[in-house]
Amino acid sequence: MKRILSLVVCVLLAGAGFAADNLTCIPRGTDLILSVNVQQIVHSPLFERIKEKKLDAQAEARLRVLQNLTGIDPLQDIQRATLFGTPGDDSSMMLRLQGRFDPAKLTSLVEAAPQYACHEVAGHKLHEWYDEREKRMKYGTFLSDGSILVGNRADRLDAALRAAASGQGMQNGALPAGREQAAAWALVMRPDAGRLGNKTLSAQQLAGVLKLSPTDVAARLVLSTDTAEAAHKWLELVRGGLALLQLQNEHPVVAAIAARASVAPGPGQSVDLNVTATHDQFLQLVRRR
Repeated sequence: MKRILSLVVCVLLAGAGFAADNLTCIPRGTDLILSVNVQQIVHSPLFERIKEKKLDAQAEARLRVLQNLTGIDPLQDIQRATLFGTPGDDSSMMLRLQGRFDPAKLTSLVEAAPQYACHEVAGHKLHEWYDEREKRMKYGTFLSDGSILVGNRADRLDAALRAAASGQGMQNGALPAGREQAAAWALVMRPDAGRLGNKTLSAQQLAGVLKLSPTDVAARLVLSTDTAEAAHKWLELVRGGLALLQLQNEHPVVAAIAARASVAPGPGQSVDLNVTATHDQFLQLVRRR
């Protein structure tokens, strides 16, 4: 049963009622948030096509074994997964899973791991154990709504619990518009990629949403900057990038998606990029990747 909790997380996120965002446990000042409405994806026509091609008898058998061990049906019980932390710092990452869980069964699994211990933090039972696959300690707890919070550092878990207890968690002001209906959304504060060693290309935040329709996959990215000059520079840079992608004759799918994309000045000092791909185009990109 070693590595079992890591296996649970990986399988559920890869495969798996709709859960609303609950950001109370995300401390203010968090630089990266990625939230996935797992059930919206699982019940989409696109996922049905992926499942037909990828979920063979062996994969189904593994899911049954996982369900027997954990009491979790990966395609039914996970509602939302939210990852948050600091970009480039894997040890800072925290994962919250919302859905239906069997705390007793999951606790018995981590109790069997090496170096297991349990103690109280901010009124919660904190479980810690050594993950033999990742070669480091892991820390987790069950929140009052039954969701799971797990991470790689005790101080990060403690900060998340204290944010939830104090009501000083992440506020909605910086979060991307349309996230409530999205299959997934993300927020990156002060994205490093935006600097490029040039102050005129600095960026305050990058917010994005991913939406699924019966025929298309649509992504909207809004890059917010400090100045009108930086916004203009980014606008020209993205326009040039799309123009180059449209010339990719050896990659016609990429060229077609780029030709359909649009970029324009966004609200305030920002750049608004919209990209849409059909299900066929998306699956071709996944196969290429």
